[in-house]
Order: sequence, then structure tokens, then C-alpha cells
Amino acid sequence: MGAFLKKDLLLIWRDRNELLLLLLMPFILIAILGFSLSSMMENENEHLHMKVAIVNDDSLDQGWEQFQRDLATESGMPAVNEQAVNERKEQFAETHPLAVLDQMLQQEEVLELVESMEMNREAAYEALYNEEIEAVLHIPADFTYHYLSRNWSGAGEVPLLQIQIREEPTLRARIFTELIATFIARYNLEAAIYAAESADLRDQPQPSAAERVNTGSELPPIGGKESLERLDPVSSFQYYTIAISAMFVLFVASSIAGKAYLEKRQHIFERIIISGAQTGKYLAGKMASGVMITWTQIMVLFVFSQLVFGVFSGKDAVFWAGIAFFALVFSLVIAALGSLLTSVNFLLDSQSFSQFFGMALVSLLAFIGGSFAPKSMLPDWINKLSLWTPNGLYMSVFFQWMQGADISQLAGILINMIVLSAVLLALAVLIFPKRRRA
Repeated sequence: MGAFLKKDLLLIWRDRNELLLLLLMPFILIAILGFSLSSMMENENEHLHMKVAIVNDDSLDQGWEQFQRDLATESGMPAVNEQAVNERKEQFAETHPLAVLDQMLQQEEVLELVESMEMNREAAYEALYNEEIEAVLHIPADFTYHYLSRNWSGAGEVPLLQIQIREEPTLRARIFTELIATFIARYNLEAAIYAAESADLRDQPQPSAAERVNTGSELPPIGGKESLERLDPVSSFQYYTIAISAMFVLFVASSIAGKAYLEKRQHIFERIIISGAQTGKYLAGKMASGVMITWTQIMVLFVFSQLVFGVFSGKDAVFWAGIAFFALVFSLVIAALGSLLTSVNFLLDSQSFSQFFGMALVSLLAFIGGSFAPKSMLPDWINKLSLWTPNGLYMSVFFQWMQGADISQLAGILINMIVLSAVLLALAVLIFPKRRRA
């Protein structure tokens, strides 16, 4: 197998066009895309910044008073402790959905994206029509009343927040719509958790609000906080170093298969068989050369990107060791894929399949995997589909590792890569023509 490995490496080294395709071309694309899209990716919030209008037809005071009248009518007697009612009103004002919504819109991270302003209905819709704003968030009249009634009895009209956008919504409008939908879902979830926990607390004697103020005591905590480590942002050069390398390593597979078929056409394979060599060793040589070529290609692209553009400045030796290891695991996938393409070419006695893979399927896989455009710009179904492609797995591992993921978190994807390479290699061995069919 060593002789076959040496032969394949020499063939690649002597083929200058192949070297240009595998090394120089991806480096040029990394430079072009990295510079041209750096402003878009590194100032993404600036490009997505939007103005929205809030039309508030609701009144907390009126809603609260109407709800209290309903309670008095239902119970048959008016509230006798006005101070207690006012305390409850103040507590409710702090947890009112609109108060919580306003707090969310005033957070620093949200302010970088959304600039909200209160407007009346006519001015808001005129601004939306003139494309001065992206969306109108309408809070209908009696929102507070319906919210209180719904939470008290479970009946009545469901309180709704209404969003109005243009007929052809922009990306900013869709982001704002998703932001509000996420807020509503999270608020409802937290309210449900609080209600469930409060049901248990009602059976326990609790101090009054006045006693809690005087003694400093508080209710037992409900829920908790979980600190999440913030991921480092990905620059345009980092993104395209990974994305472009993920695409061009796929060409290694078609290159291996193409050169193997050329050996068959020139009767080199037949002379190898006549010399007594086993077909299994020949295929193993293709596998080994595929691993070495792919691993070298990935490491060269990463190292040169660091030396020229400083893409991974500040990364320690552990980071680079992880890159080398992940590149090795992915090299097994590409080498197995190249072996499978070689077997198919030999079986069909044609180079058409590997050529079709190199000219069409590589581009398709690159698009699905996110090599042409950031994955955040692609539909969710394409992002999910990318995890079933070799380059999609490659990009997922490298991005997560670059953003600080622990290797244990990547074990599942790495196992998928190893299983995929084993399946591809098994298929290659199964369909590779035996000596009598060569």
C-alpha cells in the first residue's frame, strides 16, 4: 500500500493545475469574499437596525377598574380594603405584559436592532406606507381588561398584540415579528410556571405585603437564573476560511476518482494487477492518499489564512490541535467518498459519475452547507438538511469549536463523521470490481 500512496502523492504534486484548484483557488476566494462581505457580517446589527411604531390604545387604569367592578359584581360586595387593592395594582403594573415588553425593548442588545416609538394610529400607518418604519405594533383597547379577565377565570376574550407589516415584508420586519412572537411565548411560559409554583405556595402561610416590607422577608424564590457563556462572533474571514475549505475538499474526492480511472484507461491498473498486487491494497492506497491530501489541504488553508489575514489570532495550541484532529476525522470522510467514486467509475467503466460529482454535486452541497452565503441567511429547512451532508458536518464542528465549544459537545457530530466514512468505504469495497472484472 505504501507504493500506491507514494504514487498518488507524486501524481498530485506533479499536476500543477490540480494544486492550483485545491490550494490557490480557495485562498483567492477566501480573500475576495472575506473583504467584500466583512462590513455586512461584522456590522450585521447596523444593517438590520429598524424603526417600528407602537400604537397603544389600551389604558391600564381603565382596565384595572373595569376588572375590579366585575369582581365586585361577581362576589356581590365591593372591595373594602382600598389600600390592598392599590398594592395589588402596583404589583400588577410591574408584571404587566406591556411593562415587561417595554423592558425588553429597552435592553441594550435589542436597542441595537430595534428603535421603537409611540405614535397614533394614523401617523403610524402613514409611516409604514411611506416605508419610514418596518412594522406597527398595535395594542388594542381593553387589552389590560381582557388579560386580567382571562387570567382570573380562564374565560373571555384572548388579549392579542397585533403586528402590521407591508405586503412584501423585509428581513427586518420578519425579525421584529419573530422577536415579538418569541417574547409572547416566553412570557406565557414563565407565567404558567409561576402559576404552577404559586399553587403550591398558597397552601403555606405567607406574611402580608406590609410585613414583608417591615421585616425584609421575601416569598420563597420561584424559578432561577442560568448563566450562558456568550459565544464569540464570527468574522467574515473566519466564516469563509471554513466555508470555502469545506467546499474545495470535496474536489479531492472527484480528483482521486478521476486519476484512478485515468490509470485504468492507460492500463496502469491492469499492470498493477498482473504484478500480483491485490485490488484491496490498491483501493486502500486511494483511501490513504485521500486522507493525506485532504488533511494537508485543510491545514494549509487554515495556516495561510492565519499568516496572511490573522484570521485566528489569539487562539492557543489547544485550538490548533483541535483543528488538526477535526481535519483528520473529516479527511476520512472525503477519502472514503473518493474511494466510492473510484469504485463507481471502475464499475461503470466511465468517468462521467465523478465528473458529474465535481461539476454539479459539489456546488449543490456547497450551497446547502452554507459555503456561498452565511447560513443565517438560508431557510431553516436548508440548515437542517446541511447536517446530513459531509461539508455541513464539517462546518458545524469547526464553527462550534472556534466559538468555544467543548470537545465533548462535538462528540456526536464526530461519531456521525466516522460512521459516514465507514459506510462510504464499505460501499466502495463492496462494488469495486474484483480481479476478474478489472
